[in-house]
Amino acid sequence: MTSQNTPQRRLSGLSCSSPLFALSPNLIVTAIALTLFAATMPIFGIASRSYLLSTIPDDLRGRVTTSFGLLTWTATPIGAATAGLLLASTTPADTSWYFATWVTILAIFTTYRQTFKRIA
Repeated sequence: MTSQNTPQRRLSGLSCSSPLFALSPNLIVTAIALTLFAATMPIFGIASRSYLLSTIPDDLRGRVTTSFGLLTWTATPIGAATAGLLLASTTPADTSWYFATWVTILAIFTTYRQTFKRIA
């Protein structure tokens, strides 16, 4: 694997910080986990946008970038609604584990999928 700063590597870092929310025994550990999570999100955004710009042909760049933005902005309220539904029916620790599992599955999928390896 190359040393490129690909979205797969950023997503892997995000999946590593997610379980800290479920494992946090007190407010200090939760604050540390939130700080790591908040620091990872802008890095992931920059890496994924740079990755898109470097792989998309010029004539499709506007459409693909707009579609990517639509998907990411749409995912935010869907994630919040899903978290609310999970919190209403389970514990906060279980909800954190569900989201950590989901992000880890995405990280594994994008890391080992052949299509993404050929592009990188």
